[in-house]
Amino acid sequence: MKNPVILQGGLEVDEAGGTPFVGAENGDTLSKTAQPVPGGLLGIEAPKSWLKFLQDLFNETINKGFTGVTATVELAAPASSIKSTRSTCSSKKALRSRCRRRSS
Repeated sequence: MKNPVILQGGLEVDEAGGTPFVGAENGDTLSKTAQPVPGGLLGIEAPKSWLKFLQDLFNETINKGFTGVTATVELAAPASSIKSTRSTCSSKKALRSRCRRRSS
């Protein structure tokens, strides 16, 4: 993902000692941030054999031109299905959930 996606919510300690995830009160648990789809509508990307600056220029033209496509990541299940995989949330890998992408 190129653009940051914000996950809002918290962990609660339940009676069994578990820590289920609780989504944001306003319902915006996962921000609706558009992500560029590499290669745009046609799926064209610069060859890896090109110089880096030429690859970047070509890909930027495709992704921002009339063939540019974005996708938005959404939760594919309720926020309560997000599982904590570590005792602390200091790591980027602390939470797991199923997501789906929606093209626009």
